[in-house]
Amino acid sequence: TIPGNTGTTGLLAGGGFDLLLAQIVGVVGVGLWSAATCGVMFYVLKRTVGLRVTPQEEIEGLDFGEHGAVAYPDLLPGAEAPVAAVPAGAIGSPSQA
Repeated sequence: TIPGNTGTTGLLAGGGFDLLLAQIVGVVGVGLWSAATCGVMFYVLKRTVGLRVTPQEEIEGLDFGEHGAVAYPDLLPGAEAPVAAVPAGAIGSPSQA
């Protein structure tokens, strides 16, 4: 046997499904624990501080409500897209055309 090995062999080494089954049980156990823990956590959050913003904030977006500024002013209805200033003499500037 290899030093440090307990003598167990896996599926591909002819040891059968025992180690694979142990791994599957572990993965399912961790999945169930995580789902239960998250379920309890989100239930407590929902009942205390809430998980959603107000309907008005959903419509307006959270950029202004959270940060006090509009993140994408060019996407607002009726707003014109900002025009980037091109320095004179730059490649592609009107004076080069």
